[in-house]
Amino acid sequence: ENLNVSNTNSASFDVFQDSSGITNLTNVVRDSSEYITSIVPAGFTNNNSTLSVNLRQLYPLDNALTDILGNQNLVNSPDGSGSNITFNSSTKKLGTHSAYFDGNQYTEFGFDNGSGGEGVPYFHTNNSNGSYPPSALSIAYWAYWTPDNNDWNMILDGYHGSTASKRNYIFTIGNDNSGNSAHDKPAVWDGLDENWGSAQDGGAESNASAVSHNTWVHIVQTLTSTKKQNFINGSLSGSAHTGTYGFGSNGTGAHARIGGRRDNSSYQFKGYLDQFAIWDRELTATDAS
Repeated sequence: ENLNVSNTNSASFDVFQDSSGITNLTNVVRDSSEYITSIVPAGFTNNNSTLSVNLRQLYPLDNALTDILGNQNLVNSPDGSGSNITFNSSTKKLGTHSAYFDGNQYTEFGFDNGSGGEGVPYFHTNNSNGSYPPSALSIAYWAYWTPDNNDWNMILDGYHGSTASKRNYIFTIGNDNSGNSAHDKPAVWDGLDENWGSAQDGGAESNASAVSHNTWVHIVQTLTSTKKQNFINGSLSGSAHTGTYGFGSNGTGAHARIGGRRDNSSYQFKGYLDQFAIWDRELTATDAS
């Protein structure tokens, strides 16, 4: 694909022939002067091409609210005044920055409606199976968790209303700062008002392993109509929760949040998040690893 006549030993960099000669621009940006200007740093699509299947939104959180897939950017603290979430260049996992959530009210990301206000998440209305929200949903992220409350710390929260018919998906980490790690676990809730754990109703909290504080941990969480899963650092934690699950009835609402719950002072995540990804399918054990 290189223009060989220009690539002599004295050349300072390789010259590409033209756009017809470069056949794959998925992970690169090509300059008009015929050289590559940047490469997507996330890298996981290079390691396993199947991870790009049904990937709807990907946020490196490198000092920006940008979805590098170009589908939908984030909104910083849409329920409160100011941009309460800050970007940190020292405590980060990948890239140049991570996003820091201080655990206070209104410190969460919303989904941009195209004009800088809160909107319906892209994966609700532009998914592969035509349901709102999709009938399968997975998220992956790096978390550096520094909790200071006893509540569930919401990672991706679609809760809406107080009735079972309006309760949507929730991906969270539970906390117990009394020193008992029984609740320091990732957990998934669904819109049929089922509980967190493996039992259908009234089940115990997540049977996953505890998540360490003050260190980077990689978490994958999935929800389908028949299964809930939590993966910690690439391995299924506990067991897959099987049953009958759903996403509730408010899938076209604009209430979904990353890092907290809309208009709520409780359930706020405190710590750092990096490389946040959303799929409208179930990630498998192979995907997680």
